[in-house]
Amino acid sequence: MASFLSPEWFDLQLELLGALPKQKGVNLELQMSVEATPDGTVMVHQVVTDGRLTAAGIGAADDAVTELTVQYDDAVAVAKGEVDPHVRYMQGRIKLKGSMPPLLLHLRPVTASEAFATAWGDLVGRTDFA
Repeated sequence: MASFLSPEWFDLQLELLGALPKQKGVNLELQMSVEATPDGTVMVHQVVTDGRLTAAGIGAADDAVTELTVQYDDAVAVAKGEVDPHVRYMQGRIKLKGSMPPLLLHLRPVTASEAFATAWGDLVGRTDFA
């Protein structure tokens, strides 16, 4: 089991989401500030290239076009699939800075796919959220 937001969790995320089917042109560099974690505020990044996760980890992104700010409890609930991130955004609980279309529109074919659901379910099943 990998602890949520740990280096091991990002390695597992890369393994599982890096193997998704290629979706040409689905590219995003995302940075997220997760606040009120057990370790304080944690900055993380993810890079999607042609629909596959190609980089992820703790620290700022080099060229993020989209930046999110979220509280730890909301990040956990979204990761577990307990809440819809779009709803949390509309409620103002997820803050977005930068370009919205790459995250909300371009990434949608990936996150709505059966392959993503399977890979993410595997990730959640192998994650310690305690």
